[in-house]
Amino acid sequence: MGLLPLAKVVFDDVRVTHRISALISVFGVIASVTLFVVAVGEYRSGASVL
Repeated sequence: MGLLPLAKVVFDDVRVTHRISALISVFGVIASVTLFVVAVGEYRSGASVL
């Protein structure tokens, strides 16, 4: 049945975790910038700051 060595499994898990973390960060930045752009547009059109 050829099991993977423990070090390889841990390394793969760390790599996957880093990729997921990077994706979450990228989507967070995109969402933040989008919200900021919409808020600035609304403020310029006369909406209140809140």
